[in-house]
Amino acid sequence: MAKARVWTSFPGILGLLFMAAAAVGGILEGIYWWLPMYQLSGGDVIGLVMTILVFAGAGFAGLNIIISIFGIPKALWIVFAFLAFGCILAPALLIIIALEGYFIYASMVWYHAVPMDFIGFWLGAGGSLLAFLIGFFIPRD
Repeated sequence: MAKARVWTSFPGILGLLFMAAAAVGGILEGIYWWLPMYQLSGGDVIGLVMTILVFAGAGFAGLNIIISIFGIPKALWIVFAFLAFGCILAPALLIIIALEGYFIYASMVWYHAVPMDFIGFWLGAGGSLLAFLIGFFIPRD
């Protein structure tokens, strides 16, 4: 299978930057919101699942960057970027369901309440979505 030219093409480097933003965003969101919420809830299973999902999204993004150093197939880049996007977006979708349609990440009130979670979500979701879309334009060897 032909490897993607991630480190030697403009779309590849742009995808790497967005993937790095997704990894940092997932870590910020996990450390500053989901991990403390899990600890404060006394070990609630839903909090544990959401914490794991956010850190898994950051892990998929970081793994995508690490594997691309050694040469990554284009399809694998796209799959990992999509998995990172899904893992970071899933807790937000569960919150929308729990709050009956209120999207907390569109409110500046949430930004002032928990700024690192707000910034982390948009870095993670936006970075992984853009890396996923750019993945279609990364040339192959």
